[in-house]
Amino acid sequence: MEINSTKLTMHNKFCTKKILDIFQTIKQFDGKTYICCNYKIIDGENLPRLVSFLLTLQPKTNIKIIAEGRNVHKHLSLLKDMMTKSADYMKVNPKTVLISKKTMYI
Repeated sequence: MEINSTKLTMHNKFCTKKILDIFQTIKQFDGKTYICCNYKIIDGENLPRLVSFLLTLQPKTNIKIIAEGRNVHKHLSLLKDMMTKSADYMKVNPKTVLISKKTMYI
C-alpha cells in the first residue's frame, strides 16, 4: 500500500460531465482518493461533495490530490491529465435566441 500526492493548478471551471468522468476514475481505483484546497479536504468517492467542491473552484486555484492504495502513481497521473486538459473544460457559449411568430425563447 502506498500514499502519494500531486499538486495542480486549475485554469478553468469544470463542466458536470468532466466531474462525473473524474468520479468514475476515482471509484475504479483500488484505494482512497482525497482532494484538498484552501484547508478543505473531501473524499473523492462522495459524489455530492465532489461535485459541489469542483464546481465552486475558481480559475487559477491550486489543489492537491492525495491517493492511498495500489498503483497510486498511475492513478494520480491519470487524474492530473483528466483535470488539466483544456479541451475538457466548460466553455461559455453565448445564449441562443429562438424567435417564432408569437414568442421569443432565451
